[in-house]
Amino acid sequence: MPDYHGDYDTTETVRIPFNTFSSDDPSASVTITNLAAADVEIHKDGGTTQRSSDNGVTVAIDFDGVTGQHLVSIDLSDNSDAGFYAAGSRYQVRIEGTTVDGATINAWIGTFSIGCVLRPTTDGRTLDVAATGEAGVDLGNVTGALSGGELAVGAFAAGAITAAAIAADAIGASELAADAVTEIRDAITGGGARCLHR
Repeated sequence: MPDYHGDYDTTETVRIPFNTFSSDDPSASVTITNLAAADVEIHKDGGTTQRSSDNGVTVAIDFDGVTGQHLVSIDLSDNSDAGFYAAGSRYQVRIEGTTVDGATINAWIGTFSIGCVLRPTTDGRTLDVAATGEAGVDLGNVTGALSGGELAVGAFAAGAITAAAIAADAIGASELAADAVTEIRDAITGGGARCLHR
């Protein structure tokens, strides 16, 4: 089973390391020969039609001078096969027709996805996700104002807004619309011009 190498966007590069070993001694590393970008095949969502272009794919045999350790890099920003790399898809990567220890091999070497995992839009930040899978929202980190229509009915727990929760003088004359007094009076009197007596 090839390793899953993570979720990316179409500006990033996927790097897939893999190893080759001797057929006589599985613990002995050997190099791979005649491996080129054309030998790397990338499939989309389990389809049998591989990416038509080798552009953006590079291979490093015996990476860092170490026998038997290799690296395939895939530049997802290369759009030579238009629309092949797309958000919401998963990709399977294999090598075909290469030679290891004198034998021709075909092998799956890894998988990756594009835009399938919820993650922050800014690198280095974390996303608060509940144990049940919901993404949390810290209102202290929300920019912009929420309108009344954006607040669901019943969003506040009973008794959540109390006198203690509202700072003294938080609602003054300047915070009230010019006709607020009239609207309050009409709500109390039913809209009629009635006098209130003790």
